[in-house]
Amino acid sequence: MDKDAIRTRLEAVVKRIDSGSGGGRSSRNIPVLENESGFDSVAALQLILVLEQEFGIVIEDEEIKPENLKNVPALASFIERKLSSLNRNAAR
Repeated sequence: MDKDAIRTRLEAVVKRIDSGSGGGRSSRNIPVLENESGFDSVAALQLILVLEQEFGIVIEDEEIKPENLKNVPALASFIERKLSSLNRNAAR
């Protein structure tokens, strides 16, 4: 899956979770774990669970940090790395 496809799926997921928590922002600009204007802890946990299901990945506790989850571009890069790692391990 390429980065554009990842980003498109991510934007839909983030927008769905944000709208469920009373947001209504553009999904590209939604701060996820960036600061106080981002998702609350419940929405952040929901996002992590949905990302694991949506992309077939496992997000380890130590990976839950702002540089991986702060916004859609950071999430896209993080998921791309996770998927690449899965593909490398599957090829072995």
